[in-house]
Order: sequence, then structure tokens, then C-alpha cells
Amino acid sequence: MCSKFDTAVAITAFTTAILGATIASAQDTRRELGAHQHGQGTLDVAIEGNKLTLEFRAPGDDIVGFEGKAKTAKAKQALAAALAILEKPLALFILPDAAQCTVVSAKAKVGADDDHAHGHGKPKSTKSPAAKHDHAQSEHSEFHADYVLTCAQPSLAASIDFGYFKLFPKAEKVGVQIIAPKGQTSAQATPAKPRVEFGALVK
Repeated sequence: MCSKFDTAVAITAFTTAILGATIASAQDTRRELGAHQHGQGTLDVAIEGNKLTLEFRAPGDDIVGFEGKAKTAKAKQALAAALAILEKPLALFILPDAAQCTVVSAKAKVGADDDHAHGHGKPKSTKSPAAKHDHAQSEHSEFHADYVLTCAQPSLAASIDFGYFKLFPKAEKVGVQIIAPKGQTSAQATPAKPRVEFGALVK
């Protein structure tokens, strides 16, 4: 007979494995396309007990309207404002009030999209001035945000409304992967259809 500890370990291992495969698959797809996809972000959601873990990625152009390093005062201000918004997950990804979810941690940052900055995983030498110029021109910035939430009624956390599109109007869609004890699903959120429902996975 399996103990609660064994079950928790099994769920954690399952979630980690699936999320790893999902992220690897997304990276492979992006490499196959051979182009930085503006307008499209990704959200991976893992639900374990009353804990929700969210991992969000979006191209810099979708968030602040430019890519690469912020060089002007105006660009730096836009970057700081965007990061402040990205650290408020419940404004971006709205869960039902009945689920009574609260934020445990929220971290957002911006960095280079390594696949594009380094030629899809192949490091490029930057010893020569020409190579450094090519490297700078090819760099694409990407926003990364990681969140941990707890919900008093996780079985009622059955949908996500994407306030994200109102806060960042340049964004066109978000690919969503959800892993829960009762299964997994994938969906796509857009400004026209900003709600993703997954009640069967949590009830």
C-alpha cells in the first residue's frame, strides 16, 4: 500500500519529467522553425496538492516593444516597468476567486535567448570585431518569470484568464502546458480567447 509520501514523490517525479519533456519539445520546435517567434509566449503550469508552479517565457518585443539591451533612459524605464508587472502573477494569469490563491514567490528577469544569440545552441566565437558585431545583431532578449502560488481550494483553480494580453497588447498568443495529478493538457490563449479551462484535471 503506497504511503502519502510515496504518492507525493511519484507525483513530483511525474511533474518534473513531463515539464522537462515539454520544455525540451518547445525548444526543439523553436529550433526547427529557425526564427524568433514574436507575439508568442509560453506558460508551463504544474499543480501539486495546493501548490501551483508557473513558468512563463515571452520575447522581449512582446513585452517592451524592442529586443536586445535597453540603452536609452526611456528603454530602461520601460524594462523596469515591465519587470514590475511581471512580478504580479495574479494580474497576468487570473485564477478563480473561489480557489483563494496567494503568491508565495514571484521572480522576473530578462536575458538573451541563447538559441538565437549563439546560433541555435552552437557557441559563436566573439574574438574578432566582426564576430562581436554579428553576435550583438543576432541577440534576442527574452523575459523569464517563475511563480509559486498556494490555493486554499485547489480543486476550484479550474481556469486561467489571461489579463496578460491587456497588460502587454503586442502579445498575440501564449502556448499553455498544464500538468496536474489527474492528467495533463495543452492549450493556446489569445486576446480573442483569453481563458484556458482545465477543470477535469483538478476536480
